[in-house]
Amino acid sequence: MKKTLTSVLLSLILTLTASGCAPELYERLLISAIGVDRTATGCRVTVLTSETTEDGGQSTFSGEGDTVPEALSQIALESGRTPLYSHNAAILFGMQCAESGIAEQLDFFIRHYDSRPTAKVFLAEDTAESVLLQTDLTAERFMQLSNGAKYSGAAADVNLLQLVNGLYGVNTTAALPVLRADDLPTPVGTAVLQSYRLCAVLTPAETQGLSALQGTLSGGEFTVKDEAFGTVSLKVRSTNSNIIFTGTAEQPKFTARIHVIAEVSAVTNTAKHVGNEAFPRFETALANCTEERIAAYLKAANGADAAGLSEVIFRTAPNVWREMGESRTEKLSKAEITFHVTAEVQRVEEEDIPYF
Repeated sequence: MKKTLTSVLLSLILTLTASGCAPELYERLLISAIGVDRTATGCRVTVLTSETTEDGGQSTFSGEGDTVPEALSQIALESGRTPLYSHNAAILFGMQCAESGIAEQLDFFIRHYDSRPTAKVFLAEDTAESVLLQTDLTAERFMQLSNGAKYSGAAADVNLLQLVNGLYGVNTTAALPVLRADDLPTPVGTAVLQSYRLCAVLTPAETQGLSALQGTLSGGEFTVKDEAFGTVSLKVRSTNSNIIFTGTAEQPKFTARIHVIAEVSAVTNTAKHVGNEAFPRFETALANCTEERIAAYLKAANGADAAGLSEVIFRTAPNVWREMGESRTEKLSKAEITFHVTAEVQRVEEEDIPYF
C-alpha cells in the first residue's frame, strides 16, 4: 500500500513539473481596461494595467495584430507578462470598429473564459487608444462614467452582457455611451448600433428622449421657463411608457403614451413661495420638453429601432411580425409614431411650507 501511494505521488509531481505551474502574480498583467481600434490590416489593442508592486499605479501597453488575441500576444511579448483579464472593468471600442462592424472585435470578449460579462462597454468618439492614454486615468473613472450616465440619463449605461444581447437578439438594438478624450474621458452622447454597425450618434437630449420613449428614464434635469418663477429645474425621478401597435405589415403605426414623474430642484426667482397653483404650469412645461426630446430622438435615429418597436409587434401581433419578414427593418424605419406625454411634478413637503 505504501509503495502504491509513493508511486501515485511521484506520478503527480512529474505531471505538475511537465505541465508547469500557474504564473505568479508578478508575472501577470492585471488588466483594468481594454481598448480596441481597427487598423488597415487588423486591429490595435491598448490596455490599462494595474501594477502588482507595493507602489501600485497604472501603466499602458499597446500591440497590433490581425485579431484581438494576436495583438494581446504582442503585448505579452513586449511586457514579458501574461495578461489577466478577470479584473477587467471596461472595454472601449474605437469609432472605426462601429462604423465598419463591431462583431469581429467583439468576438474575443464573448469567447474568452476570463472575460467578465459585467465589464462596462464604451465607444470612443475617435480612437480607443487616445482615451486610454489620458494622464491619471484609472478603472474607477469608468465606473464613475457608468454611474453618471445612470444618474443623468444623458448617455447609455451598458455592460458586455447587455451589448451582446442587444447585438445578437432577435428584436433588439444595441446602444453604447460615446466618450471624448479630454483630460479625463467625457461622455458626449450615445451610439446606436443595428446589425453590428453604427446607425446614429445621439446627443444627451436625444438620449433622454429615447429613454423616455422606452420608459426607462430615471434621472436628469429638465430646465423649463415659467412666467412667475423664471428658469425652473425639474429632476426626473421615473418614467413609464406604453407603446401600442396600430398599423399593418405594409404601413406600421404606433401610439405611445409616456408619463414622467419629477420634482422641483431649483427656481431662479426665489422671492416667491412656490404654491400649488404653479405645479400645473410646471407639468405642462415638462411634458412639452419631454415631447421635444422624443421628437429629436426620432429625427436623429436614422432608421434604427432603438425604442424596440419590432419587439412590440412580435409580442402583440406575431402574425404581422412574420408577414413583414426580411423587410421588417426597412418598413419600421418609415413607421408612423404618435406619442403623447403627461407629467407629474411631485408636491414634496418643502414646497408647502415657508422658507426656514
